[in-house]
Amino acid sequence: MKAISNVYQWIKDYPAYDNAIVLFLFLFFLTPLIVLFTGVSISTPLFLIVLLAVLFGYLAKGFPRKGLIVVVLFGVSILPGIAIAFINDIPLKHIILALTYYLKIPAFFTFFYYYVSEKHFTRLVWLVLWGMLAAFPLYALTPGEFIDASRERLRALGYFVSDSIYFSGTKLTEWITFPRNPGFLLSYLDSAYVLYFVTTFFIVTTRTVKEALQRLWIIALSGFLFLSTFTRSTLIALPVSAVSWAYFGLLKGKQRLYLLLFVAAVALIGIILFFDTLYFLVVTQASAIVHWENIGDSLLRIAQYPFGTGFGTSGWQGFSQSPLYMYAEGSLFTGMIEMGFFYFIWQAIVGVFFFFMSRKVLFSLYLGFFVVSILLPIGFSTFFTLLMFGYAGVIYYQQQHG
Repeated sequence: MKAISNVYQWIKDYPAYDNAIVLFLFLFFLTPLIVLFTGVSISTPLFLIVLLAVLFGYLAKGFPRKGLIVVVLFGVSILPGIAIAFINDIPLKHIILALTYYLKIPAFFTFFYYYVSEKHFTRLVWLVLWGMLAAFPLYALTPGEFIDASRERLRALGYFVSDSIYFSGTKLTEWITFPRNPGFLLSYLDSAYVLYFVTTFFIVTTRTVKEALQRLWIIALSGFLFLSTFTRSTLIALPVSAVSWAYFGLLKGKQRLYLLLFVAAVALIGIILFFDTLYFLVVTQASAIVHWENIGDSLLRIAQYPFGTGFGTSGWQGFSQSPLYMYAEGSLFTGMIEMGFFYFIWQAIVGVFFFFMSRKVLFSLYLGFFVVSILLPIGFSTFFTLLMFGYAGVIYYQQQHG
């Protein structure tokens, strides 16, 4: 009863406007379930509302010069991709669909800048965490066929889902298969992206040792749900972000050197003790082989077309009938196939922008994101980009307005 009372008081303490913003954002995370049970997709209308709100915010409030320069640079960097797509006879529909994936980043960044405070954002993160926990029985207690059936129903209703949305398992050994938690997003990939962010958020926003101890249970809970997705690339990203946070946020001088030596020692010992298992998971397992082959093919394509082949020539919404179409698993390579080295330059600009804006928090999150983007399409996930780049907008607003 006390827990229910605390939640009620928590909601009551916020004005209606604040609650409306948080609940609106949370609707994005509920779209798979809403589509599943109602047959109505609200993701596109919600995104259009965000774009309109961003336009209204810009006209009413303006935008800081540095942030505007970054947004303009993004706009300039996509123009060659559009022109080359037309030259390569990519239909306008597929060009626009491809562009929407890239537009999510500046759209969510500016929306959160105008309308979402740090308190709003923290509440949203908590809602997502509790939602993931509430959905855990879908993974732990129901038969795998439930998720498979959900995927087929979503497709039948015209809601785009990838083949990653199924209740399968990762084979650890010849005798052990680890089932993967799809969360309430009905996708273990999207759930992994979101839970990576949530877990890392509670780590990198910790300011003192005392606060870290108080948050230990939250980090453990979120980390457990995150591990249950068993997505290797995001599992690598978590320690990358945590080490970056410790390096830039907690330690100074020789302490940083000791941290790097400790990390190197742990990595070396881990490789020695678990070499066979790691070799299987990273090199010889079927999905690992596919990852490496896809990276090799993507690099060859990028070397062949350094300025890209245009929007709509890669990714989920690409024009697969084009002779230039090539699917790349990682969003980094998808972007470079379509935009060439312009996309890599754009990512470098974002990384530098985050480093100088918030190296302890944002840059630490960005490093993990970049690692994942090499192997998985994390950069095109609506749910992850909403959190990652939305939070960047929140921090940027704080820095501009105190």
